[in-house]
Amino acid sequence: MNFGTQPLVQAGFLGIKAAVVAIVLQALQRLGKKALHGVTDLALAAFGFLALFLFALPFPLVLLDRCAPRQSACEVN
Repeated sequence: MNFGTQPLVQAGFLGIKAAVVAIVLQALQRLGKKALHGVTDLALAAFGFLALFLFALPFPLVLLDRCAPRQSACEVN
């Protein structure tokens, strides 16, 4: 028996990985339904995702861009 050659264990971990991905996607969908209420919100969310992961922009820069259209979204009470 060599390290990393346990097909049964590998299959089990693959199933757990798939279940975790499904749970995360469901949570993301539920959160999106509650938080995004229009085309503008969807566009800003898509821009933020692209800016962070595709263009590797720093998070504070993306956050400032999100706060620019609506000042009320960034107010702290």
